[in-house]
This record gives sequence, C-alpha cells and structure tokens, in this order.
Amino acid sequence: MEAYDFYLRGRYFWNQLSAVTTKRAMEYYARATEHDPEYALAWSGMADAYSGSPINADQSPSRFGHAPAMPFLMRPASGPSFT
Repeated sequence: MEAYDFYLRGRYFWNQLSAVTTKRAMEYYARATEHDPEYALAWSGMADAYSGSPINADQSPSRFGHAPAMPFLMRPASGPSFT
C-alpha cells in the first residue's frame, strides 16, 4: 500500500507541471518503485515525468535511463503503459 501512496503523491506533483513539482514527482515515483520494483503504474508515472522533464524541469533526456521501458517489461498489457 505504501507504493500506491507514493505513486499517488507523484501523480499529484507531476500534474502541476513545473520544474520543482516534476522533480518531486520523480522522487515519489522512485520511492514507489523501491517499495515495489514490479509496480508498473509507478514506472509509468516515472516515464511520464522523465518524458516531460526537458520541457517542465530543464532535465536532459539522457537521464531517462531504463524508466520509460519498465512499464512494458513489468506488465506489457497494462493500460497506463500505453498512454
């Protein structure tokens, strides 16, 4: 349940679309994946945050690492993985 809570907090901050809140969202998504490494929603949220970070947070796309691919690896048919 903690992973879900961290995911929701990350989603809350990501929806604000600013540099500070995008970075905070990434931190919450990372905490969610630490609690449950197979939690596809958290990986999907992290991919959302990383993909928007060059626009919202002045982050380099090279920081993406493997986060964008993780939702597909965890649960290939999961709905949020395709958004």
